[in-house]
Amino acid sequence: MSGVTFNRNRVKLKKLLGIRARLALLAVILVAPLMLERARSLEDNRANRSPRRPKNSSTSPNTPPIPSAK
Repeated sequence: MSGVTFNRNRVKLKKLLGIRARLALLAVILVAPLMLERARSLEDNRANRSPRRPKNSSTSPNTPPIPSAK
């Protein structure tokens, strides 16, 4: 009897979504975790690569300070 219920739900899914929509949904389900992992790894690499600067520093470490006008 449970097989009949499953077939009814499957028929409703086929009526609701066409083959293209089902394939697009499958692609999103498969690709989304890969994209999220890639974004997380890029963020981690960027955080580890760039040195932390103090917030009050107005110049970068490679440029000389600007002399004040007197």
